[in-house]
Amino acid sequence: MRRMVKCRPMQPDFAEKLCAHLRAERERLLAAPDAGRDAPAWMAEYSRLLDETLQRIYQEAWREAHRTLPGGTPGGTPPGEAGKEPAAASEGGLALLAIGGYGRGEMCPFSDIDLAFVPLEEENPLIDAVIKEAFRLIVEVFIDGVKLEVGYAYRPIGDCDRLDHTGKAALL
Repeated sequence: MRRMVKCRPMQPDFAEKLCAHLRAERERLLAAPDAGRDAPAWMAEYSRLLDETLQRIYQEAWREAHRTLPGGTPGGTPPGEAGKEPAAASEGGLALLAIGGYGRGEMCPFSDIDLAFVPLEEENPLIDAVIKEAFRLIVEVFIDGVKLEVGYAYRPIGDCDRLDHTGKAALL
């Protein structure tokens, strides 16, 4: 039985548009006439597509956390958004890391996507809301929408000694 995914009222088509974009770009990459001849270039381009998609999810998760969190800043600016400062100093307290083959930029067409959420502190309501929303969007876009497998981890910065060498390198 297929699970129905409900979008939130703020931007009901955000995930749908992102799914459509990711699906179309994957199809373009897979259909490229030189896709099999220049594997390193193809893997790098595919990794960039995933990076772009995850950056958009991360930014949307910050906006949504600010919109829904009691006392949050409506329309808060996600960290790293071009030309804008974060809405609060605490917004620097979360990293979303690409690990495994994705972290190395070695993405084959049907590789799984391995991610790690690394908060600076635990039990921060804003960071928790961002992680929850980002994870919801990752499931909706990558797993339900594009049918890719996603592996994920949650490691507070104090537990980073448990990350593998790829995860540690991603923190640099």
